[in-house]
Amino acid sequence: MMHLTKEEISEIIFMKCENFQVKEICEKFHIQKGTFYHHTNPEFRERMKAYSRKLYSTIPLEKKRERLAKRREYQRHYHQNRYKNDEEFRNKQLERMKVKALDNSSQGI
Repeated sequence: MMHLTKEEISEIIFMKCENFQVKEICEKFHIQKGTFYHHTNPEFRERMKAYSRKLYSTIPLEKKRERLAKRREYQRHYHQNRYKNDEEFRNKQLERMKVKALDNSSQGI
């Protein structure tokens, strides 16, 4: 799944105001129509949120727990890989740990 930047979203909105065809905009940014409408139409976005809430509320509790466990596992692996492979991310994490350690030591914890 591709995430659009704020600049791309603002360009999409500008192109919509300039009366470009939806198909042209979707082809230019390599997105689907749903993504286009999500970023340009607040009513569409709210309808999709309501649909998702309704659909999720019908799922049995056991399935919800399975989904949550799967999502947590994905996040854990994502952060581990990012920590190992991204020097900037690792430095930020180490800096946060130092600040937290200093805060705890100054509070006498």
